[in-house]
Amino acid sequence: MIGLWPVLDSYGRYLLAKDAENEHLVSASEGYFLTEEAMREGNPQEILERGEPAVLPPTLIIHGSADTNVPIALVERFVANYGKAGGDVELEVFPDQPHTFAAKAGPLADQAVELMAAFVARVVAS
Repeated sequence: MIGLWPVLDSYGRYLLAKDAENEHLVSASEGYFLTEEAMREGNPQEILERGEPAVLPPTLIIHGSADTNVPIALVERFVANYGKAGGDVELEVFPDQPHTFAAKAGPLADQAVELMAAFVARVVAS
């Protein structure tokens, strides 16, 4: 699995968005999940914390340290729990980069593509 600035703690992000009065993220979360209970039920972070059985494929996460949409602390917590659950996970942090930083062509996108290609090659070889 490869995640680019993924929402790995949907409920945690929702709470942060509410605190920051980010109406766009709050309404998007409520529109998708409909209830806070559903947010928590399908939350990857909480699935790991509850110790539920889960398939844990080798995973690469690419994330910017300045992402205010999905703060890096949420990602680091997920990575720690994924590893504790037995998953093989790599986190590549791009310093001072915001959410979706590599979505446009350029050196950062090129670097992200190189990381993804190397990850796939390692996983396929093993």
